[in-house]
Amino acid sequence: MRSVEYPSTKSRLEARRGPARPRRRVVATLSPDEDYAMLRGFIMLVVCWAWRIPQTELIATTRCRAEVAWARQVGMYLAHVSCGMSLSESGRLFGRDRTTAAHACRLVEDERDDPAIDASLDALDAVLRVGRILVRCCEGA
Repeated sequence: MRSVEYPSTKSRLEARRGPARPRRRVVATLSPDEDYAMLRGFIMLVVCWAWRIPQTELIATTRCRAEVAWARQVGMYLAHVSCGMSLSESGRLFGRDRTTAAHACRLVEDERDDPAIDASLDALDAVLRVGRILVRCCEGA
Protein backbone atom coordinates (compact mmCIF):
# COMPACT_ATOMS: atom_id res chain seq x y z
CA MET A 1 0.00 0.00 0.00
CA ARG A 2 1.30 3.40 -0.90
CA SER A 3 1.43 6.14 1.66
CA VAL A 4 -0.19 9.32 0.56
CA GLU A 5 0.92 12.65 1.95
CA TYR A 6 -1.88 15.08 2.49
CA PRO A 7 -1.04 18.74 2.51
CA SER A 8 -1.33 20.29 5.91
CA THR A 9 -3.95 22.89 6.61
CA LYS A 10 -1.24 25.48 7.10
CA SER A 11 0.31 24.86 3.68
CA ARG A 12 -3.11 24.96 2.00
CA LEU A 13 -3.84 28.33 3.64
CA GLU A 14 -0.42 29.64 2.61
CA ALA A 15 -1.10 28.56 -0.95
CA ARG A 16 -4.33 30.56 -0.93
CA ARG A 17 -3.28 33.65 1.03
CA GLY A 18 0.46 33.75 0.72
CA PRO A 19 2.95 33.45 3.59
CA ALA A 20 1.68 34.18 7.08
CA ARG A 21 2.24 37.72 8.32
CA PRO A 22 3.41 38.37 11.85
CA ARG A 23 0.57 39.09 14.27
CA ARG A 24 -0.08 42.68 15.21
CA ARG A 25 0.25 43.61 18.84
CA VAL A 26 -3.15 44.19 20.33
CA VAL A 27 -1.88 46.36 23.19
CA ALA A 28 0.16 49.42 22.35
CA THR A 29 3.31 50.08 24.31
CA LEU A 30 3.28 52.91 26.80
CA SER A 31 5.86 55.63 27.06
CA PRO A 32 7.45 56.11 30.50
CA ASP A 33 5.33 59.24 31.00
CA GLU A 34 2.12 57.35 30.21
CA ASP A 35 3.22 54.48 32.47
CA TYR A 36 3.85 56.92 35.32
CA ALA A 37 0.55 58.73 34.73
CA MET A 38 -1.33 55.43 34.73
CA LEU A 39 0.33 54.38 38.00
CA ARG A 40 -0.46 57.75 39.60
CA GLY A 41 -4.09 57.44 38.56
CA PHE A 42 -4.26 53.92 39.92
CA ILE A 43 -2.84 54.98 43.31
CA MET A 44 -5.44 57.75 43.57
CA LEU A 45 -8.19 55.36 42.55
CA VAL A 46 -7.21 52.77 45.18
CA VAL A 47 -6.99 55.33 47.99
CA CYS A 48 -10.29 56.97 47.03
CA TRP A 49 -11.97 53.58 46.82
CA ALA A 50 -10.59 52.37 50.16
CA TRP A 51 -11.81 55.44 52.08
CA ARG A 52 -14.82 56.20 49.88
CA ILE A 53 -13.84 59.81 49.40
CA PRO A 54 -13.79 61.88 46.21
CA GLN A 55 -10.47 62.68 44.59
CA THR A 56 -11.14 66.40 44.97
CA GLU A 57 -10.97 66.06 48.77
CA LEU A 58 -7.82 63.97 48.54
CA ILE A 59 -5.91 66.62 46.59
CA ALA A 60 -7.50 69.63 48.31
CA THR A 61 -5.09 72.31 49.47
CA THR A 62 -6.63 72.30 52.96
CA ARG A 63 -6.25 69.51 55.52
CA CYS A 64 -9.99 68.60 55.38
CA ARG A 65 -11.43 66.07 57.81
CA ALA A 66 -9.13 63.82 59.82
CA GLU A 67 -10.11 60.73 57.80
CA VAL A 68 -9.26 62.52 54.55
CA ALA A 69 -5.89 63.59 55.95
CA TRP A 70 -5.21 59.99 57.05
CA ALA A 71 -6.19 58.65 53.60
CA ARG A 72 -3.84 61.18 51.99
CA GLN A 73 -1.00 60.16 54.32
CA VAL A 74 -1.58 56.48 53.55
CA GLY A 75 -1.63 57.30 49.83
CA MET A 76 1.72 59.06 50.06
CA TYR A 77 3.11 56.15 52.08
CA LEU A 78 1.90 53.57 49.53
CA ALA A 79 3.18 55.64 46.61
CA HIS A 80 6.61 55.80 48.24
CA VAL A 81 6.89 52.29 49.69
CA SER A 82 4.83 50.11 47.34
CA CYS A 83 5.38 51.92 44.07
CA GLY A 84 8.91 53.16 44.64
CA MET A 85 8.16 56.81 44.03
CA SER A 86 10.48 59.36 45.57
CA LEU A 87 9.16 61.44 48.45
CA SER A 88 8.97 64.41 46.08
CA GLU A 89 6.89 62.45 43.57
CA SER A 90 4.58 60.96 46.18
CA GLY A 91 4.05 64.38 47.76
CA ARG A 92 3.42 65.99 44.36
CA LEU A 93 0.83 63.30 43.59
CA PHE A 94 -1.30 64.63 46.44
CA GLY A 95 -0.37 68.28 46.03
CA ARG A 96 2.04 68.31 48.97
CA ASP A 97 5.74 68.92 49.63
CA ARG A 98 8.35 66.16 50.02
CA THR A 99 8.72 66.96 53.73
CA THR A 100 4.98 66.42 54.18
CA ALA A 101 5.31 63.08 52.38
CA ALA A 102 8.21 62.12 54.68
CA HIS A 103 6.11 63.05 57.72
CA ALA A 104 3.21 60.99 56.36
CA CYS A 105 5.48 57.97 55.84
CA ARG A 106 6.74 58.22 59.44
CA LEU A 107 3.19 58.48 60.82
CA VAL A 108 1.87 55.55 58.82
CA GLU A 109 4.91 53.41 59.66
CA ASP A 110 4.35 54.11 63.37
CA GLU A 111 0.68 53.08 63.06
CA ARG A 112 1.62 49.74 61.50
CA ASP A 113 2.05 48.36 65.02
CA ASP A 114 -1.74 48.03 65.13
CA PRO A 115 -2.61 44.64 63.55
CA ALA A 116 -5.80 45.94 61.91
CA ILE A 117 -4.02 48.85 60.25
CA ASP A 118 -1.14 46.60 59.25
CA ALA A 119 -3.54 44.12 57.61
CA SER A 120 -5.38 46.85 55.71
CA LEU A 121 -2.10 48.38 54.50
CA ASP A 122 -0.90 44.95 53.39
CA ALA A 123 -4.12 44.49 51.41
CA LEU A 124 -3.78 47.91 49.73
CA ASP A 125 -0.12 47.17 49.03
CA ALA A 126 -1.14 43.92 47.31
CA VAL A 127 -3.71 45.75 45.18
CA LEU A 128 -1.09 48.29 44.10
CA ARG A 129 1.43 45.56 43.29
CA VAL A 130 -1.14 43.85 41.05
CA GLY A 131 -1.81 47.22 39.44
CA ARG A 132 1.88 47.69 38.71
CA ILE A 133 1.98 44.23 37.12
CA LEU A 134 -1.00 45.14 34.95
CA VAL A 135 0.69 48.37 33.88
CA ARG A 136 3.78 46.39 32.89
CA CYS A 137 1.63 43.90 30.95
CA CYS A 138 0.00 46.74 29.07
CA GLU A 139 3.43 48.13 28.43
CA GLY A 140 4.51 44.84 26.86
CA ALA A 141 7.56 44.44 29.11
